[in-house]
Amino acid sequence: MSPRARCYTAASQFEQMAIDNPFLSPSKKLDLEMQQLQDGSLEIEKARAQAEVTFLQEERQGHWGDQSLEAGDWAADAPRALPCYWEAGVQFAATWALGYVQAAAMVEKGPRHFEKVADHCISVLAEWTFRNKLARYAGLKQPQLAWALIHFSRDVRESLEKPLRDWKLKIWQRHKGALATACEPEVTAGTSTESAPVSDSSAPPVPEVIATRWEDLAIRFTSDHRVQITIGKRSELRTYEEMGFRDGRTGNPNSAWHILRKLAENGGMLRDGTTAGAKWSSVEKRIQAIRKTLRGHYGFAGDPLPFVNGTGYRARFMISCSRAY
Repeated sequence: MSPRARCYTAASQFEQMAIDNPFLSPSKKLDLEMQQLQDGSLEIEKARAQAEVTFLQEERQGHWGDQSLEAGDWAADAPRALPCYWEAGVQFAATWALGYVQAAAMVEKGPRHFEKVADHCISVLAEWTFRNKLARYAGLKQPQLAWALIHFSRDVRESLEKPLRDWKLKIWQRHKGALATACEPEVTAGTSTESAPVSDSSAPPVPEVIATRWEDLAIRFTSDHRVQITIGKRSELRTYEEMGFRDGRTGNPNSAWHILRKLAENGGMLRDGTTAGAKWSSVEKRIQAIRKTLRGHYGFAGDPLPFVNGTGYRARFMISCSRAY
């Protein structure tokens, strides 16, 4: 084995030991797995090179400096018109991310593991692309910049929806036998199984979960006491009580519900106590309550309301108020 090969092998073993560390946060573990994919896959290098060439061609041909986004465009759910560089950025991030998805499919440890790694790679690359390739043309400042980033990440995911679904299907088929054995009910003595329905073994199991990340969730206030929840193509109306934001003493919406509404009014961001209409120490407590409630309802991985230095609390999900409200 050459010195270079030994170096790569040692680095890979060290990264794997770090990933297996039980005290490491889930996000950090995914970062290390992403780094491990990058170190061990030529497909990722090819995808990055292809994305760079295409983006540079588009950049030279377009007049992107004259296509800045207006801050007012982001007051609603989406801008009225997107500039040319937006689609070029989406294609750059999607091409690059697809290289990581293909690499993750080669070393996956199961369908759930693949989904987590692929989702993390897409999130990281979409944010990197927006901040390093498009932000200088957009001409936006916070909080509109963060709101634009959420829309950009969503567009990248939508462009990858079909290839990602195809890879997920392949992996579910690859593990179909093991999953069927794990889910097979135990038959005890004297128990008849004649009436049990027989499933088509040729059809791969399809996960019942329609969404796996906070970015798939959208919350829209339609009134003081009611919100519209959208996950994928499914949408439903919920009251504050059904969402778990009822004050047990009065029966009215609790303080966390009011902070959630302020979050909607400010485009998914809360910079300070003035924006939230409350003391900052109180806002932090209410944010903790919102996190706990949303996790209890949806159970997605990660923090739905992370704190970003220089920005404040920023929702990973879409949240807004309807125009009628």
